[in-house]
Amino acid sequence: MLPNQKSKTILGAIQQVKAIYAHHGFAISAILMDGQFDTLRADLADMQITLNTTSNSEHAPEVECHIQTIKECACAVYNMLPFPQLPTHLIIELIHYCTFWLNSFPTTTGMSNTLSPCAIVTGHHICYEAHCKLEFGTYVQTHEPHNNSMDTQTTGALALGHTGNEQGGQYFSVLLLVNS
Repeated sequence: MLPNQKSKTILGAIQQVKAIYAHHGFAISAILMDGQFDTLRADLADMQITLNTTSNSEHAPEVECHIQTIKECACAVYNMLPFPQLPTHLIIELIHYCTFWLNSFPTTTGMSNTLSPCAIVTGHHICYEAHCKLEFGTYVQTHEPHNNSMDTQTTGALALGHTGNEQGGQYFSVLLLVNS
């Protein structure tokens, strides 16, 4: 999630992605972006990345299609939740959740019919028993550090998705009760 659309912020995010890809043996040689990102051309050239921008009032169809797919996935999950609205940080986590799952399975237009984008880039594979335990927004009781007193030992929380590790660790958002 980018906090803003400033060139410095976007360039920092591209550098992070480039480092992740390089760590796994891949090199980014070109990026397709909307014309608004043309200001990054020199910085990307310094990183040996060719910037291909669209014309004015034109969008990159591959990018727009992927964004629409993520939005549709997020809308489907959002509308299955029993909440009338979500705080911003949960919407950000919902987008992350949908993106993770879309990258976890091979696509018909992808590089491989058997390997997911995630498996190709990171080598991580999804294991049903470890990674498919909880859906986004599932209510759970999380274990909290405690002693032998009568204090609560669990806290209500919502499942946000797994951490991406091989063991299937999960992220949670703790629910705070507000007295009205």
